Amino acid sequence: MDTRLNDALAFANYRLTLQVQRQNIDARVNTALLVSYQNAIFKASQELIAYVGLKTMRAERLLIEDNSGNVIQITDPNEFLTILINIYDSGMELKQQELQKLIKQNQYNSEKPKTIQYELA
Repeated sequence: MDTRLNDALAFANYRLTLQVQRQNIDARVNTALLVSYQNAIFKASQELIAYVGLKTMRAERLLIEDNSGNVIQITDPNEFLTILINIYDSGMELKQQELQKLIKQNQYNSEKPKTIQYELA
């Protein structure tokens, strides 16, 4: 096989492996962001935290749609907000740690192919 073809194949395999590893990290983080509260499941997000924080500051009734599409009235908004923030922070810490591991793994991988640039004939 031509060395250019071997190099291109190695680079494509490297990129695919890197993409799959990033997708696995995203899946783990998405699972870590799930919050079970009042017999419902919510995904902790910046938007949900901001909305709950605003409604809590205004001391208004808090109705939230869970992941199944059910509307849940949150009985203790302050506790819910604290849980959301803690879960979100731990999920982002997990993502940062996993991405740092992936970066270190790829920095020290001697088989990592270099970027290949060929002119098409």
